[in-house]
Amino acid sequence: MAVKGQSPAVVDEILLANHSLLNERDKKGNTALHIATRKARPQIVSLLLTKRSIDINAINNQHETALDLADKLQSGESTLEIKGVLMEAGAQHARYVGQVNEAMELKRIVSDIKHEVQSQFLQNQKTNIRVSGIAKELQKLHREAVQNTTNSITVVAVLFASIAFLAIFNLPGEYVTSEPDEGKANIACRNLFFLKNKK
Repeated sequence: MAVKGQSPAVVDEILLANHSLLNERDKKGNTALHIATRKARPQIVSLLLTKRSIDINAINNQHETALDLADKLQSGESTLEIKGVLMEAGAQHARYVGQVNEAMELKRIVSDIKHEVQSQFLQNQKTNIRVSGIAKELQKLHREAVQNTTNSITVVAVLFASIAFLAIFNLPGEYVTSEPDEGKANIACRNLFFLKNKK
């Protein structure tokens, strides 16, 4: 009875309280969807179609589906809206119920492929974000390694230069402190070799 009224909220509350009423039939075999369609209630039809367990193609005692009843309605905005939502939800005429509708099957396949492609696209985006994050981390580590190597080489070079500088000024031996050779390095106290000139 609620679907004969104007309030989708009342219908929704009743279905929340007793979900089994959704596909319940009256004496003429009509379901709530049949009645809402026959009464031209597009909001209620749309609400009923959001329920997963609805039998969109239920056939009443006159061998009619909700789509067959929508075809019998007077032309108008409500009728067009009802037909549109029924067809979008996959409703069929009674004569086609049970037969494979190639157009609907193709639409379902295309929809499945579309969802799969979207899923793969989202997965690829997530992977690209992760890979770019890893690449940035590797670049940062590489820069740090190059900087550490440069710093180490610089320290070693400074040490070599310091040792060489000290070696220049610290020759073995001593320095002469008296005139005329004051300040000269005296490497050895005595001569080890003598070179004799022949003249």
